[in-house]
Amino acid sequence: MYELKSGSQLQAGKYTIDHVLGQGGFGITYKATTQSALAGNLGGMTVEVPIAIKEFFIKDFCVRNPESSYVSVPTTGSKEQTEKYRQKFVKEARNIATLSHPNIVQVLDVFEENGTVYYAMQYLDGGSLRDKVKANGPFPEAQAVAYIRQIADALGYMHQKKHICHLDVKPGNILLDKNDRVMLIDFGISKSYDEHGNETSSTPVGLSQGYAPLEQYQNSLHDFSPVTDIYSLGATLYYLLTGETPPEAAVVLENGIGQQPQQVSRHVWQAIEAAMQPLRKDRPQTAEAFLDIIDNGLPEPEEETVVIEPTAEETQVIAPVEAPTPQTPEELQQPETFEYEEDDEDKRNKYLIYIIIALVVGIVTFGVIALVKSNNPTSSEVATQTKEVVNFPVTIEVNGEKMSYQYSGPINDQNLPEGVGKATYTTNVQGITSTYEGPFKNGLRNGDGATLTFSNGDKYEGSFVNDFFEGQGKYTFGDDGSYFEGEYREGKEYNGSWYDKKGKVIEGLTP
Repeated sequence: MYELKSGSQLQAGKYTIDHVLGQGGFGITYKATTQSALAGNLGGMTVEVPIAIKEFFIKDFCVRNPESSYVSVPTTGSKEQTEKYRQKFVKEARNIATLSHPNIVQVLDVFEENGTVYYAMQYLDGGSLRDKVKANGPFPEAQAVAYIRQIADALGYMHQKKHICHLDVKPGNILLDKNDRVMLIDFGISKSYDEHGNETSSTPVGLSQGYAPLEQYQNSLHDFSPVTDIYSLGATLYYLLTGETPPEAAVVLENGIGQQPQQVSRHVWQAIEAAMQPLRKDRPQTAEAFLDIIDNGLPEPEEETVVIEPTAEETQVIAPVEAPTPQTPEELQQPETFEYEEDDEDKRNKYLIYIIIALVVGIVTFGVIALVKSNNPTSSEVATQTKEVVNFPVTIEVNGEKMSYQYSGPINDQNLPEGVGKATYTTNVQGITSTYEGPFKNGLRNGDGATLTFSNGDKYEGSFVNDFFEGQGKYTFGDDGSYFEGEYREGKEYNGSWYDKKGKVIEGLTP
C-alpha cells in the first residue's frame, strides 16, 4: 500500500485525507478537507472546505510504514536521487506560490511531515480537459480556443512577469473549476530563467509524449525562452480539436503535423502549425503572438510584380493607315464581285484528306507497336524493373507533404524504392539526420524488421506502414537510454510501457 488511509490527519488535524485523486511516479495527490471559520453580523460557524494535497512519494524508492504513515527510503543508493527529487518537489510548491493569476492553481500551504513533504492547494472539481475530451470527444472550435486563450494568458504572465517556463503544458495539466474556468497545474518540471534566458535552476527536465518539442527530447533547454511552452500550447489545442494525441516531435520533424481537419478553421490551424515548428526560431515567440495568428492568420506572401521591357527587336513601328477613298454614288450602286478559284480549293481539300488519312494510319500503327511492346518487354526494360541504385535521389509524398531522401537498393519500374534498402533523410533541425534500413513499398517505408537511427543517438526498431511507426516497435532515446516498447499506431505509442535504461518500468500506456 502506497497512499495514506482515508481519515488520516495532517498538521495536528488541520487537514483530513478523504481519498486519492491521482498518483504519478513522484507524488500522490489527495482530496482532503480543512476547517474554516465564517463570521457575520449575527454570529459565526465552522465549515469544511475541500482542498487538494500533494505528497512527495517516489513509488519505486519510497516505502510507508502502515502503522505510523512514516515514509522512508530503505536503499542507500536511492537516497541521493530521492533527495534531488524532493528538492524539486519543494521548488514546485514555491514556484506556484509566487504566482498570482486567475488561471493558475493557488498553493495554500507547504509543510513537512511523516518524513516527506506536502503542499496544500485549491481543489478543482471540474476534471481535466483530457478527461473531458476522452468522455465527450473533441471540443467545438470556439470552446477550445476560449480555453486556450486563458492558458495563453497565464503563460504570458509567467514568461513576462516571473521568468518561469512551465515545460509540461498538456490537457491533463489543465483543470476546470465549477465556473468552467481553466486552471494550469503541475509545475513539477518548471524552470526559472533570468532576463537573458539563462537557466537559474538545475532540476531534471521531463517530457510528455506528443506535447514536448524536440529540444526537450535532446535535453537542450540551457537556452531558455517561452517558445518551448508555445509548442506545448499549440499541441494542446491540437488535442482539444481532434481528440488525438499530437504526433511525436520526431514525426513532426519528418512529416509535419498532418492535414488540416475539416472542423478546424484556417487561422486556427495556421496557429497550431506555427507553434509546433521543430525549430524554435520558426515558432511564435510569445503567447500573444500565438493568439494573434488565431485571430488574424499568418500574413499572406506579397506577390512580386515583374515588368518586362520589350527589346529593340520586339519594338515595331506601325505605319499610319491611310483612310479609304470615298466612293461615288454610282460606285456604291454597283454590286461587289468575288473571284473564286475552284481548282485551288479542290486541291486544298484533297491535301487535307491525305493528311487526315496519314494521321489515322500513324496513330493505329503506333498503338499496335505499343501493345506488342507492353506484352513483350525488351531485355533492357526488364533490367530497368529490377535494377539496383546507389545514392539515388527520391521525392515522395506522405500525407500531402513532400519528403526527399537519398536511397540505395532496388527500385521498381516507376523509379521508386521497392524491397529492402537503405535511405538517408536530412532534417532541418540542428543538423540532425536519420538513416533507415529496411523494407520499402512504392517509395514508402513499409514492413517489419526496420531500423531508423537518428544522428542524436535516438533509434526506432520495429515495423512501418505507409512511412509511419505501426505495429510492434521500440524507440530508444540516445541521451539517457530510456525507451518505449510496445505497439504503435499511426506513428504514436498505443499500448506498452516506458522503461529506464536498466529496463525498469517507468510508466505503462494502455488504450
